[in-house]
Amino acid sequence: MSIRGIFQLSKLTFVHCPHTGTSKGINQFLVNALPSLRIQTEERRGEEHKNVFEIQQRKGKDPYLRAMFVNKREKTIGVKNKTEEEIAILVENVMSEKGRAVKKIPRRVMRTRISSVQGTWQPQGASTSSSST
Repeated sequence: MSIRGIFQLSKLTFVHCPHTGTSKGINQFLVNALPSLRIQTEERRGEEHKNVFEIQQRKGKDPYLRAMFVNKREKTIGVKNKTEEEIAILVENVMSEKGRAVKKIPRRVMRTRISSVQGTWQPQGASTSSSST
């Protein structure tokens, strides 16, 4: 996704092991889907974003994706035992992110001037009438 015409994802690194079974899905993704994704990215973003994807091999380690954004934020996503389709969905989601940290949106507390028709709530056992002896 872009902010004011600038794409926020600067680099996406695929870290995997060519031998372990946990990297089976990402190995298939790198062979089957990544070449077409590179072409689509070049068409969408232009020639200056040619080297967005990087591939690293780490033998004996679990696979993951590392996304670097323009604002120097880094996001790591584990793709251990994921299928090729699941990894493709994750890559599309990462490419469409803006790179900002997730913030909680404050919500207004609803208050009314009109009291409830049923009356105000009181804990169970509390009496509503006062008794005097």
